[in-house]
Amino acid sequence: MNPFITGFPATPNVFVGRAREIEFFQKALEQTCTSKPATPQNTAITGGWGIGKTSLLNKCLAMATNAQCLVVKTTLSPEKCKSMEEFAINTIDALHQAIWKHEEISAKIKNQFSHWKIDGFQLLGVQIKNKKENSSTASTILTRKIVEFWEYLRNTVPAIVLAYDDLQYLSRFCPNGLYDLRAIFQDTREAGVRAMLMITGDTSLFANIRGISEPLLRFFEQIQLGPFCEQEAIEALHLPLKIHQLKLVFEKKVMDTLFEKTQKHPYFLNFLAHDLFEYKSSGRVTLPLFQRVFRNILEHLAAVRFLNDIAITSETERELLYNFCQKETLSSKDVEHFTNPGLLFKRLEEKSLLIKIRRGYYQIYHPLFREYLLSTGRI
Repeated sequence: MNPFITGFPATPNVFVGRAREIEFFQKALEQTCTSKPATPQNTAITGGWGIGKTSLLNKCLAMATNAQCLVVKTTLSPEKCKSMEEFAINTIDALHQAIWKHEEISAKIKNQFSHWKIDGFQLLGVQIKNKKENSSTASTILTRKIVEFWEYLRNTVPAIVLAYDDLQYLSRFCPNGLYDLRAIFQDTREAGVRAMLMITGDTSLFANIRGISEPLLRFFEQIQLGPFCEQEAIEALHLPLKIHQLKLVFEKKVMDTLFEKTQKHPYFLNFLAHDLFEYKSSGRVTLPLFQRVFRNILEHLAAVRFLNDIAITSETERELLYNFCQKETLSSKDVEHFTNPGLLFKRLEEKSLLIKIRRGYYQIYHPLFREYLLSTGRI
């Protein structure tokens, strides 16, 4: 069995690193559970694709579960975020499901929640049909239902941790959704509810919010994830092997090459380690072995990721991407033969294929993608 699992977030038992972020969460959870009056600390985990946002979220939620908190996680999608009504319905459903999974909550209390859920759905159903100016909004209904929820549980659990994974969908499909969410959790806090809000989102999550004093930004303590440090990257290679008691060693030159090629990016590092294990599952992974199989690994990575990256681009955008094969960093002056290169750069940045390193200058989002483009021979 390959211990390096790709395509899914890391499970809490093989989670590595992020010690500072975990310590921060522990303090935030303690404040949420014990502060008087109740002052939950809300947390936003943001970062690029594959950087480990969901893995960190799951690790934190496992810690909250161990602390006997009621954990309610919703993985969002465009369908769940097409309106605040849909968002509220999915939240109420997730709250109801979490009750039945919690072992410390009595059957008597659990049975009371069937009516609580039905009542919430009925209120939201009436609101969706009527949409009158003086009728309750989805946000006020959800606020009321969370307050009711806490009244049932306040003597059973120390706090509720409500987690939304991929919250950027709410900001994209329901423009005022983040402001509604802030209002909901401000109101529940004022009602004495110990409900901690945790969210993850890509780097676009707060992009349209201007000014450091914007209340929405101040509402969240933000954790911005980046690549692993070297010690975390080493642990990411060693821990899965240790857990599965596998006798495989990555030679130092191989680790150094892996770190250089992946830039210690969690997803890419794990992917390369996974494929190397397919070629060598015991003994020593040497540099000659790595050099011999790397082209096959890059082609596999292209099939899983890079071909999809290229597929979302227009023909002109693809041509611009291939210009980065000749020069690692480009500005509009370097590609003046394109019509409106600034707009093309912006579109590719929005598609997460380019990163802006400073005003007017861009690079491809990861060196391995650039290496793949170079390998295609289109220069």
